[in-house]
Amino acid sequence: MRDETDRNGFCVTVFHLPRTKVALAGEDVYWAAQTGTIDPLAAMKNHLDINKPSTGDALFSWRHQSGLRPLTRSQFLQCLQTASDSLGGGALKGHGIRIGGTLEYLLRGVPLGISMGIPMGICGDTPTHTHQKPTPTLVGVGLFMGTRDGYPYPYP
Repeated sequence: MRDETDRNGFCVTVFHLPRTKVALAGEDVYWAAQTGTIDPLAAMKNHLDINKPSTGDALFSWRHQSGLRPLTRSQFLQCLQTASDSLGGGALKGHGIRIGGTLEYLLRGVPLGISMGIPMGICGDTPTHTHQKPTPTLVGVGLFMGTRDGYPYPYP
């Protein structure tokens, strides 16, 4: 992970995902500090404190009864769905979660390229897709991972 300053003077944290569904060579992911319980830096610190991955473990590992496990997409989405269900929310889909988080960052004044995770300097000023209603209580919830019955579970 590293900190950078974008062209607008915003401090952003960057970490590299080694592989994604659409970028087999991986991609950089950006976040900007937020206030309150949805701050991604606070969530990351909480995750590292709870799960204690070593330098040889996947960054987003979670504690299972048999040891650390890398967090998979399906486990992450199930964790978010559990959190949404506990808040009375509807069904969540992976793409919609990312877009909902993007809108939340836009509403807080983070430039579009940063909020969408696009490398700085290559995005325009106008979104090219529709944003759904944000779910700010879920922003970063995937980092608050513990286990329940041997499966990832969000901490309240």
